[in-house]
Amino acid sequence: MTQPSPSPARPSAATDPSVAWLVERAHLADDIAPLAAAAADGGALVQALVADGKTPEAFRVIAAALPPREGVWWAWVSARHATQLAAEGGEPPAALTAALSAVEQWIANPDDDRRRAAWAAGQAAGLETAAGCAAGAVFFTSETSKLVNAGPRTSGNVRATLPKLNAGGSVNCAISNHCAI
Repeated sequence: MTQPSPSPARPSAATDPSVAWLVERAHLADDIAPLAAAAADGGALVQALVADGKTPEAFRVIAAALPPREGVWWAWVSARHATQLAAEGGEPPAALTAALSAVEQWIANPDDDRRRAAWAAGQAAGLETAAGCAAGAVFFTSETSKLVNAGPRTSGNVRATLPKLNAGGSVNCAISNHCAI
């Protein structure tokens, strides 16, 4: 039997607008509202979530704060790692490698042809795979990304927090060390 999803948090009126936007976009549960109300910005919210043992929620906030291209980059790094682990020292299936390659090509030069090629490669790999999901994420960065980016610009505050979390040993976040965003 499946459990219903927790209801999304509804930040109080006193919550900073950029934090409220992140909470809504990350689909956080109601129990996050007190942490959100106390957070001065997105970075402070991430730190509060980690300190409260809610690391998965902290990663959801980081993912919500990233612009589409950087979010796809993070998905690609994660999918590449998962694909390598699943291959157990062997070569991953060609369809997964092709999907990862298509994502990498779009990251390097994001245009509509590469976006559509990533979708086709993702479907061939299977959208239930990490590589297929990353390729699917590329496809959904078209005109919809303009709507997604319409919210407050919070990613700078969250990005500034990533090295602090990494240096403190609380979160091993490769994006803070490898992505020139």
